[in-house]
Amino acid sequence: MACAEIVVYFSALFIRWVMWVLVTVLVVLLLLLISFLITPIVLYIDSEKQRYEVYQFPVLKFFIDPGTLKPRLNILGLAVPISSGKGEKKPPFKKNEIHHKEKKSGGIFSKSVHAWRFLIQGAIKSFSVKRLILLLDTDDVVLNAKLTPVCMLATRGPYTLQTNFEGRVYFHLEILNKPGKLLWIFLQFLTKK
Repeated sequence: MACAEIVVYFSALFIRWVMWVLVTVLVVLLLLLISFLITPIVLYIDSEKQRYEVYQFPVLKFFIDPGTLKPRLNILGLAVPISSGKGEKKPPFKKNEIHHKEKKSGGIFSKSVHAWRFLIQGAIKSFSVKRLILLLDTDDVVLNAKLTPVCMLATRGPYTLQTNFEGRVYFHLEILNKPGKLLWIFLQFLTKK
């Protein structure tokens, strides 16, 4: 009798332990999903440092290597190879075969122009400019002098536009967007007719 009670006790203890592990794993996955949705995706361009990348810290980083000018992708700090897609070829069609494509009714492409306009405008409005710096020299002294007051008027908040007479051209851009905003806009798009 005592042996059966011990087995029942340990099996109940094991079931509790498994439940706690499952709940912990589900909570961690939920927190990761929420952090993915609220952590901004950043487009970062800096012409002086030759840094061109899109990243979502610490999950994703897509950048162009300045030494080789090849695109690179890191997911969770691990390098992911990017193939060029040149190796795969579709087999050619034979003249005697007839291929019929089935038409899909409804779906996402049957939305109205108003719904598509809402999606595009919403997606564009969801981006925010954190910083924009443009230093420009046109190699024309008169044009640079004419552009100086225009650049001074256009410089507001995160936007900095300047002319220089040193032959230096510099562009720096940081744009932010949260995946949660894009997901919300897409869900609203799906409800539109």
